[in-house]
Amino acid sequence: MKKVLLTCAAAGLLIAGSTASAAAVCPAPMFHPWYVGIGLKWNATLTEKYDAVVGQQPGNNFNQKLKNKLGWDIFGGYLVTPKFGTELGFVDYGKMTRTVTSNAAPALNTGKTESNGWLIYFDGMYYVPVCKYFKVFAKGGVDYINHKDTVYTWANNAWVQTASRKLHPVSANIGAGAQFDYNQFAARVSYTNYEEFVTRTANDNWYLPNLLNLDVLYHFG
Repeated sequence: MKKVLLTCAAAGLLIAGSTASAAAVCPAPMFHPWYVGIGLKWNATLTEKYDAVVGQQPGNNFNQKLKNKLGWDIFGGYLVTPKFGTELGFVDYGKMTRTVTSNAAPALNTGKTESNGWLIYFDGMYYVPVCKYFKVFAKGGVDYINHKDTVYTWANNAWVQTASRKLHPVSANIGAGAQFDYNQFAARVSYTNYEEFVTRTANDNWYLPNLLNLDVLYHFG
């Protein structure tokens, strides 16, 4: 019995010593619950290939090339605890040009869509501290999106506008990232995927951008 007690005591002292050592090397950061920030956004959608659409001959392949411009965001948040928080923000996700060509009858099947828009999001945040200066996080929430597409067709050796549409879906987002903290300042990188809560029609080929984010933050409170 004494051996068991001595073993438990030794294990307890070892754990306590290890915890103290870890705390000395990597102490907990100061807790400032409120923060504000700004950042840059980059559309992470890459070149895509897809099969024939409604009205086209089966078997035709379509190549899609994307040209993106940087967007930006501004946001604020509140940390309920060091691990849980909420965030509200505005994102202008930049201008995006999508050019589509077909391997059959290019003069008829070549099109271009210019897209731009903004969104307002409200997210829940979950943080996992790694060290005093570094943590990783997951996030998810809802958005209201104001999206505009201008559609062009290649005709007579020039782009001719054929349609313009505005879309106002409510969507969901999920993402993850890493954050570096220094005193009350921080920088983070993350990826966010957006999914709309609307039903597409057969010829509805618009989509929401998935964004790579680079943000800087200031904590206070």
